[in-house]
Amino acid sequence: MLDCKILTSSEAEAPTSGPSQMNPTTIMSAHGCKVFVETLLGSDTEKTYNDNIDGGLTVFCPDNDSFKNFLPNVDPAGGGGR
Repeated sequence: MLDCKILTSSEAEAPTSGPSQMNPTTIMSAHGCKVFVETLLGSDTEKTYNDNIDGGLTVFCPDNDSFKNFLPNVDPAGGGGR
């Protein structure tokens, strides 16, 4: 006869470390999106980004070469002019 013990969910869970506080802009900069990040952090858009990062945010960042080509078309004031 087998002697079995039923484990509660908390007893059965594998130990894991807590979530790390990763900085998404640092990760993007390190992986080819530095020009995009510098533009983001130097604009009014940074506040919107920071206000929404904890709730979940999807960011598609163009690589450096692509964003450099697009940069002349961006309104640095964020006024919607371009």
